[in-house]
Amino acid sequence: MKSLGNDSNNSRRKFVKTAAISVAGATVIGSLAHGTNPAPASAEPKSELPNPAGTRERFTRDQFLEYIDYFNRKDFDKVASYFSPDVTIEYPDNFMGPQTAAPRTLHGPKEFIKNYQALTEKTREVLNLGVFLSQGDHFCVELITEFTPLKTAAGGDQTKEAETRILNQCVIYDLDEKGKFKRIRIFHHRHLDPETAKRLLAK
Repeated sequence: MKSLGNDSNNSRRKFVKTAAISVAGATVIGSLAHGTNPAPASAEPKSELPNPAGTRERFTRDQFLEYIDYFNRKDFDKVASYFSPDVTIEYPDNFMGPQTAAPRTLHGPKEFIKNYQALTEKTREVLNLGVFLSQGDHFCVELITEFTPLKTAAGGDQTKEAETRILNQCVIYDLDEKGKFKRIRIFHHRHLDPETAKRLLAK
């Protein structure tokens, strides 16, 4: 599906150069909108974001698209090959505090693989890439994620078979000295209806 990214947009280049990666709301800032007008003659030439001494090159959008392709094909061994041995995957809480639902964290590639192998027995999960921002040893993405149950859930969950839910999320990735994912933090934005999701991904 089509990404929201547009490297030719001068205002986006300016935003990416100054954006704080740790701010989850950056994925929906209006300065990421498309534009086709050429940059003014006085504009500064495009330059790469600086990396602190001793850090690896920036993780690229194409590299991340390859990563989510492995995920969508359920090749979790390939997905886990991007992880450092001590990676943590941190999920959001439900905004009501730890008294109602403690936030979950997965530790290490093996725990990640076990979790997602179990998940995909019941649910088809598909990642779609929206905004992608990268700087030094960190990068941030907007994900529009589809969850489709493979069978009607039992118990209190009323989700029915083939009833797709679409979530809009922001994820921050920290890289180790070898460029492997060391820490992954997932932030939930909101649920989307299908038409809104299509409109976002068509930009």
